[in-house]
Amino acid sequence: PQARMVQFSAGISGEVYIFLADEARNNVALNGDLDLSINPKGRFGFRLFDNFSRTVRPYTGRANPDVTIANGIDNNVAGVQLFGRSRGGTLQSSLGYAFRLQYFEATELRYANQFGHQISADTHFRFLPSTSLFWDGNLELTDYYNSPTGEAISLSNNWRLRTRVGLNGAITPKLSLTLAIGYGATFVQDPAFNDFESVIAHASMKYRFSPTTSLGLGFERENVGSIIGLSRVQNRGFLTFQWLLGRSFLLGVNASVAYVDFGLVLDGTGASLGERTDVIVMASLFGEYRFTDYLGLNVSLAYTGDYTDFEYQVAGAPTPDPAGFNKFEAWLGLRVFY
Repeated sequence: PQARMVQFSAGISGEVYIFLADEARNNVALNGDLDLSINPKGRFGFRLFDNFSRTVRPYTGRANPDVTIANGIDNNVAGVQLFGRSRGGTLQSSLGYAFRLQYFEATELRYANQFGHQISADTHFRFLPSTSLFWDGNLELTDYYNSPTGEAISLSNNWRLRTRVGLNGAITPKLSLTLAIGYGATFVQDPAFNDFESVIAHASMKYRFSPTTSLGLGFERENVGSIIGLSRVQNRGFLTFQWLLGRSFLLGVNASVAYVDFGLVLDGTGASLGERTDVIVMASLFGEYRFTDYLGLNVSLAYTGDYTDFEYQVAGAPTPDPAGFNKFEAWLGLRVFY
């Protein structure tokens, strides 16, 4: 059949949060996206997209239990992507630009409000039916447009560069691998912060025991942006497992352990709060039963543990506020397929 010249998709979803703690107000999270592709299967085409999310994140701060904390975070990313491929599809490339905006509704965190400009590109060379060599890279400018106060953490406008080369695809009918190595760097405007550069890497495998059962293992090292310490170097090992029983019941397990280095943290006056390192443990269990082809009921349980000795010196608080936390989640959902 002839490929469609135009593809369009849109989506919207929401989540209701009811908190038992008095200092966190009940809230609603929202997600919405628009995606338009012109000539997506042709030799040349382009894509326009916009993704919005309002996430709800309760904070561990207990400096003033009488104050209700606003815990919404608004994110929007809009952009354009140009892409092309050789006549047989052996070589594929893309080049894109995105504008990013992040807004914290909590007054205490508005020092981290930011917008960013990102240029990204990638190239894939397929040399086997399901295996390819690839290169990807992006350059991003982050601008923190609110001035810090004495109670906030200092941040600085910065350029972030990330580039990788690697291999992705099937080695055997049951085993697939993704291997990548690259370079990541952060160039900071404020001389109070040091520029940063490091090797980044990714190695993961997925083994299919059967068409309905798979196990994945992996490790990654990344340098990403952070509103604490400006840059976050993360070394993370992870495991995934999926099992589909009788085409009606799906079971999924995810687990990871990460060592995260935030580097030097400065308060709003530029004074040092010391170095911060965390060990973050995450685990989740997901199950879904499909009554019909269009209706399913799902349950998920999750745990996040952030283990760190770092503490915040909160103005007006009699004792420092620990940064570590434990979070337990339980979700019940209904999925409708259309």
